[in-house]
Amino acid sequence: MNPTVLSEKANNLRNITELVIQKGSLSRPDLVRLTNLSPATVTNLTKELLNKNVIVEKGKQDSGLGRKAKLLEFNPRIGYFINVNIESSLPAQVYLTDLSGEVIEMQKKHINFEIDATNSEEIFVGNVIGVIKNFIDSLDNLYRKKIIAIGVSVPAVVNFDESIYSPLFKWYNIPLKASIENALKIPTYLENIARIKAIYEMNFIDKSIDKNVIYLALGTGIGMVNFYDSKLIRGKHSIAGEIGHMSLNYMGEKCYCGNKGCFELYCGERNVLKKAKELVESNQSPILSEIIHNNIEELDIKSLFLAQQMGDMKVHKLLEEVGRYLGFALANLVNCFDPDRIIVSGDLITEGNFVYDCAMEEMKRRVFDILSRNIDINKAKLKNSDIARAIANFILGKTLNDIVVSR
Repeated sequence: MNPTVLSEKANNLRNITELVIQKGSLSRPDLVRLTNLSPATVTNLTKELLNKNVIVEKGKQDSGLGRKAKLLEFNPRIGYFINVNIESSLPAQVYLTDLSGEVIEMQKKHINFEIDATNSEEIFVGNVIGVIKNFIDSLDNLYRKKIIAIGVSVPAVVNFDESIYSPLFKWYNIPLKASIENALKIPTYLENIARIKAIYEMNFIDKSIDKNVIYLALGTGIGMVNFYDSKLIRGKHSIAGEIGHMSLNYMGEKCYCGNKGCFELYCGERNVLKKAKELVESNQSPILSEIIHNNIEELDIKSLFLAQQMGDMKVHKLLEEVGRYLGFALANLVNCFDPDRIIVSGDLITEGNFVYDCAMEEMKRRVFDILSRNIDINKAKLKNSDIARAIANFILGKTLNDIVVSR
């Protein structure tokens, strides 16, 4: 077959499958309308997808007019993904999911992420591979033989060759993708955790028609994902969005990156909790100390909001400062990018309203009036329990061509 015709057919197969996934179920007449393909072409393409078991017929569409059209749905059990979530404040989470992200099996395992004298790059990579291999070995053979790919989310820059870079953990272009593939012989894909969350939120949770959106993720570090005309902006070196190291105070504390006064030092969860720990250890926050039973291991963002609500003025001041610096950053983003909307995620936003309210107040003082009237700053709706689905959605985007064409 002519390569151009073959490529066009592959694109049509993918487009039809994506539409069925996005809409949940569609009839052939629906697909004709949405793709502008002829009825005969849609019939032939859906027949091929049915034969490959990529889609299945489920029920009929009641249009109220004439013969009922059969509904087509995506078959998420045609294969399985291994989803790995690496976040510094949590144990590594390893999931077996179907192609829709429904969790079938899950394990958690503590891994030392930071490279140091006792934890070399080789040990770190070996530990990640070991956790994945042990998980796969524990699965029923029914699942093992149908694993399509592995997806790994990391709190780091993912270069175009999918090596990882993070000064925080001393990851200097570690070839994690290549190492996993060489060891396990399974296609592997890596992406920054903020990008994975942002793409899933935009496509499956928020579903807004806005095209120019900024997703700001407040976690251990801080990441930004910028969608312009609905396209994710990666930048020349795939590091677009490393806003955590934008300086908000040129006379501020020195950051591990070498800069001073970085956004992350004021609004990153790791640093906020570090300051809260100092309050507890210096006996300046008796209310917070009581909430965590004088056990630093129980200190988290939720406990800070509770202490603030109970009248702990030191914690109140700490969270107020977080909100004000967040407001500075939001004003800068609004003035620079003039987006339709900004979505902000992270426990500092979702566990309480105080930081968000302080940030909105500060932002409105600093942003151009013409922009502040129309800009929407929304809290993210994605939950921690959605992370497996978000990673599966990322892997599916990478593997869908092979699934619909090569089977």
